[in-house]
Amino acid sequence: MPAARGLGGLKVCVLVDEGSVRRGLANVLGAWGWGSVGAAGMDEALARAAEVPPDLVLADGRLRDGETGLAAIRRLRERQPGLPALLISGDTDTQLLREAERHGLRVLAKPVTLSRLREAIVRVLQEREAAITEEQG
Repeated sequence: MPAARGLGGLKVCVLVDEGSVRRGLANVLGAWGWGSVGAAGMDEALARAAEVPPDLVLADGRLRDGETGLAAIRRLRERQPGLPALLISGDTDTQLLREAERHGLRVLAKPVTLSRLREAIVRVLQEREAAITEEQG
């Protein structure tokens, strides 16, 4: 798969409440040459993003204690407007899908293959790069 321009050194916030899944994603991202910062919930993601601003967020749709990946992404974007993000969800609720679309989020349905995940990451970063270029042009 062709890499998007400037993907070396990519920092990804992996917002997943299940530790084994979070570590697995971190390992995959590391194998692709990208760094990651894991978080189990919204407060942790906000704290880590304040320390190391991410280039992209991968968030599970549903987190513990009633938190959602969508709400966390919205909060992260308050600090970093335009932050590229992907929502990964097994939920097929049309309300969630409409809300995600309203916030410009692509939703990947579980289970997600690694090739589909990488393709979606590259695409969302290319779209953000194109938007920035258009704003500057």
